Amino acid sequence: MRHMSTSSFQRAAMFFLMVILTACGGGESGEAPAHATKISILNGAPLSDCSIGGVTINSGTDFSDDLVLQDTEITATQYMCNGQNGTAGVAGTVGLTGVIGMVGLTGTSGLTAPDVISYE
Repeated sequence: MRHMSTSSFQRAAMFFLMVILTACGGGESGEAPAHATKISILNGAPLSDCSIGGVTINSGTDFSDDLVLQDTEITATQYMCNGQNGTAGVAGTVGLTGVIGMVGLTGTSGLTAPDVISYE
């Protein structure tokens, strides 16, 4: 089963809500155009509602026709919470041993010490 990331889930939720909400507009010709229904999705939800986090979805009518849902135009708020983490999967098999590397270059010879060291 494939899990959606939070950002993918947010995009899917926003697309779904836009399709549903835009189907509510319109009117007969000669009528004043209807104000657009808008949604805003905010990253984060109150911990009192979503203990593991989530997103806040606000919706309402854009009465100011500025294409932005203002705080005063919000008529509904819903929280979409993150789910619990799943259990850890089974460990994978150990991979093949890699190729042995090349032998390094031989270093330079060091200094030769005298055969006899005398202390006087």
